[in-house]
Amino acid sequence: MSAGRLDEALQYVKSGDYGVALSACRDVIERYPDDADALHLAGYLHQVKGEHEDALRYFAQAGLLAPDNAEIHNNHAGSLKALGRFEQAERYYRRAIALEDTARFEAIPGIGRKTAQRVVLELKEKLGTTADAVHGDAELADRPTVRRHLELGIATDVPHDDDLAE
Repeated sequence: MSAGRLDEALQYVKSGDYGVALSACRDVIERYPDDADALHLAGYLHQVKGEHEDALRYFAQAGLLAPDNAEIHNNHAGSLKALGRFEQAERYYRRAIALEDTARFEAIPGIGRKTAQRVVLELKEKLGTTADAVHGDAELADRPTVRRHLELGIATDVPHDDDLAE
């Protein structure tokens, strides 16, 4: 990856010079066609310019290369929504939310990816809430909150740190 040229593109984004930023992204993509970050940034730049069909092409490529990147899925959904493709957008939004929720739990020492995914799904089901409500709870990912949920029986079958083999 050409980190220097991509960093340069990000500086142009910060200054609002999207055309030059997009040119820098294209330079990186030309040399490194599998650079998910460059593809994602190019998609974002097209999105900002209102060029949603172009943005979708870049987001699709970036999503294939980095399927666990919630931000790519979220931006992909945004362009789909802007084009009135609401059902498709919903699928991408749901994927982004699920990935973000899982990542929040993975950040807790001793909880692996499979356990994090199970906790997220179980909490959403047992709390009878939407993914947005769970994702919006800033405390949900901290260790004491997870422990509280475990102690209250809201989330079950989630091993404690010393039981984890992941």
